[in-house]
Amino acid sequence: MELYINAGRFHPLLVHLPIGILLFAFLLEGMQRWNKDNGLERAIQLALLAGAVFALASVATGLLLSNEGGYDAVMLSRHKWAGIALAGVSVLLYFAHSAKAGAFFSKWYAPLFLLAIGLLTLTGHWGGNITHGSDFLFSRPEDAAVVVADIAAANAFETIVEPILKDKCNACHNPSKAKGELIMASREGLLAGGKNGPVFNEENPLESEFLKRMHLPESEKKHMPPKGKKQLSGEEVQLLEWWVKNKACFDCTVQSMEGNEAVQPILDKYSSTRTNLAAIKAAPVKEETLKKLNAAGLRVYPVAEGSPLLIVNLSHNQNLDQATVNKLKTIRKNIVELNLAYSNFSDEWSGILGKLANLTKLQLQKTTAGDPTLSQLVKLPYLESLNIYGTRVTDASIEQLKALPALQHLYSWQSALSPEAISRLQEARPLLDIQYQLDEDLFGESKLNPPAIEASRQLFVDTVVARLVSNFRNTSIYYTLDGSDPDTCSIPYTDSIVIRQSAELKAFAHKAGWEDSPVGAQQFIKAGVKAKKATLAAPPHEKYKANGAASLIDLEKGGALFTNGNWLGYEGKHLTAIVELEQEEELKEIAVSALSAPASWIFFPKAIKVWLSGDGRNYRMAKELTLPPATPSASIELQFFTLAFEPTKAKYIKVEAVSLLKNPDWHPAPGEKCWIFIDEILVNGG
Repeated sequence: MELYINAGRFHPLLVHLPIGILLFAFLLEGMQRWNKDNGLERAIQLALLAGAVFALASVATGLLLSNEGGYDAVMLSRHKWAGIALAGVSVLLYFAHSAKAGAFFSKWYAPLFLLAIGLLTLTGHWGGNITHGSDFLFSRPEDAAVVVADIAAANAFETIVEPILKDKCNACHNPSKAKGELIMASREGLLAGGKNGPVFNEENPLESEFLKRMHLPESEKKHMPPKGKKQLSGEEVQLLEWWVKNKACFDCTVQSMEGNEAVQPILDKYSSTRTNLAAIKAAPVKEETLKKLNAAGLRVYPVAEGSPLLIVNLSHNQNLDQATVNKLKTIRKNIVELNLAYSNFSDEWSGILGKLANLTKLQLQKTTAGDPTLSQLVKLPYLESLNIYGTRVTDASIEQLKALPALQHLYSWQSALSPEAISRLQEARPLLDIQYQLDEDLFGESKLNPPAIEASRQLFVDTVVARLVSNFRNTSIYYTLDGSDPDTCSIPYTDSIVIRQSAELKAFAHKAGWEDSPVGAQQFIKAGVKAKKATLAAPPHEKYKANGAASLIDLEKGGALFTNGNWLGYEGKHLTAIVELEQEEELKEIAVSALSAPASWIFFPKAIKVWLSGDGRNYRMAKELTLPPATPSASIELQFFTLAFEPTKAKYIKVEAVSLLKNPDWHPAPGEKCWIFIDEILVNGG
């Protein structure tokens, strides 16, 4: 196969060299003049020579690249002639420096240097406009707050399609850089098509070039977006397909289009104001800074493993002062949640709140905060949740509350807000969830609490004893052990319950004249065959290694707090473990305990596989369990996954927990490495 090399394609590689080198030479010249020391002369001369050489090389490759076409003629002309001028001035600058000792044009050295820096700035700016669009430098950054009052009545193209194209397509298809002569930054450009013709097929929308390019393998040259660029997510592809099937309508509202049912779960995400944490840009905070803040009494931790965004918890701190509050300034762009509940925080220090530009959740309950504090919050475009329970906030703050664009939840019980003011706020913001009084049900029919389930452990080898305790006198408790919900016909509780097999214990409390309690539940898992030892094919992550392989067979259950030292965590990797028994046993069931916490990038395995062996060398597949795909959820779940198979004799069990490896498309950080957390592997015999 013939190898074709276009020298012009080296332009993006070379063009950054004269920028860095000439700026470095300018810095050296400044240092020399400041210190009045000629010791840097040779270094400056070498830098100017290298800058001139690479400027000439950049011009040569740039001229070749411009012949490929697809660039805005005016913008290209500006960039080209500024680059040529810069190369010429760079050469003159080098000779002027060499002749500083007395040559005639050495007096032009300083003006030439300043001219070179000016041309460098203009050339770089116009070059950036060609590749990123003319509004790239001064355009507003992506806003993390997305506001759609009524998605059904919204324009489908402007609200849904145009933002996707802007994010994933316009960098290569804008008026300044129109690859394939296609401009996707406007409806006119989309309808005009490119050099290969129209991008939409009106007679058969599914055959549109617009869709064909998206569905090509990423390795294909014609795949869009190109390999190496930010790719479309699965949901974005669905939305673009839906739009194209509706004949790429630019003026249709969402409710007027067909096939909405298929994309309704995605459309629902546009139905109210929300904050996209992935769009919040903040540089990571140094580990040393976090340690100092925590040592000073500010409980600071990331929202998820590896995230630069932070949660600060100062609740119940009665020793806050101006100096402590001011420490938040060092991480002000990283804070997305701040808890000041039950602290001595007051209006005196509220100025700091207006500086936390990326704050999404603020808890002020039971503080002396009042209207001056609320006036600071109008500077927070992403604030979604605000708790002012038991504060001094009055009706004077209603206009400030109305003006918060992203506010979704307001907790204002026992504040100084009047019912009339709350009504005005609710009328102005109908989608705002306002909690301003106790649920009347609490003072209606009396309710029982579910009985507490007490047991020494959830995991056991032989038996475990459970007890049911109600905090109300003269109640009757009924329970089941088969997972079904109990009623008054179920087993009445009289004394302790001896559990001999894996079971889910469910119980509720009943009392005449009272409403029955909700059902309480607890799962008990039996490990009928005690393991001798366990080994891991690969070590877990250093932060989540518990006691190594031994943690898988110690019958110590991990909790929802995955940092409690009982979980083995693997980032972007599968887990493979081998459990060895004391002797060969007849086995029929393996149970694997896992954790799901999507907000912390932790997901259940997508599959679990079990192999059995008598000698530890020759394994045969016993069972494979495929789990449902992960779905959007903010809750933390702990679950045992049971793999039952035909009774088989074995001494060695190999278990593989197959990770998703990467966050799903719907996750705030799609494509980033995700985690699996496993804490127990239990073995049961026949």
